Amino acid sequence: MRAFNGVPQLDIDISRSDESGAHAWMTSICGPHDLSVARPGHIGFRHVGRVLNTATIGYIEYGTDAQIAVDELAHFDNFCISLPVAGSQELTLPGRSIFSDQNTGCIIAPFQAQRLSMDKLCKKIQLTLPSALLQEKLEHLLGRQVSARLEFSPTIDATSGASGNWWGLIKYYLNESPLGLSAFGKMHLAAEIESIIVKSLLFSQPSNYTDELIKASEKAIPPHIKKARAFIELNAKYELSLEDIETAAGISRY
Repeated sequence: MRAFNGVPQLDIDISRSDESGAHAWMTSICGPHDLSVARPGHIGFRHVGRVLNTATIGYIEYGTDAQIAVDELAHFDNFCISLPVAGSQELTLPGRSIFSDQNTGCIIAPFQAQRLSMDKLCKKIQLTLPSALLQEKLEHLLGRQVSARLEFSPTIDATSGASGNWWGLIKYYLNESPLGLSAFGKMHLAAEIESIIVKSLLFSQPSNYTDELIKASEKAIPPHIKKARAFIELNAKYELSLEDIETAAGISRY
């Protein structure tokens, strides 16, 4: 990735007060789109974050009411996943609209016509993940090549379940890690973090590959672990000893 001065960079700390500057920067991050704002010459755009390996993670705000429109379907080739930490946004897809606030994130998917409207108070976490990256990790997890495009549910819960845990992971990397964003400075570490983020997203967010991913993950679990898990679930109301679990699993510590 290159900043406006052409210097390669890993850190992102971009501020723009004009619509064209904000639009040019976000086009370089997400892909071609249209941007319209309430006051074109008076915006408070800010993007702070980090390039991982091929993905980006960070915070974005426009400081004014803004709308993003994706129409160049053949060239918009990223998943843009966002969650407001302040304000709200609304994703409009053919036939439906999704309200997004601190409790609910949304996903702008590649190759789809869509609109994202943000209010002036909207400041959000955003991840931009290339579709090729997700396909690579998906194929690795499934152990085969895939032909059908990956399609996520466009709503991603931030309060509970697996997707809530995923957002917790993202917030940890952004805010609570002892090294913070500086942890991404080592490229090998950045690639590992990127892989963890993508693989955990594939397992936590419903998609057209969810059932197959679950089956593939079950196959990867050793038989004695499956036996132990089944025994614990069946006898959860009883007090179990480690020896009981070992016997059920057919293994021994010794």
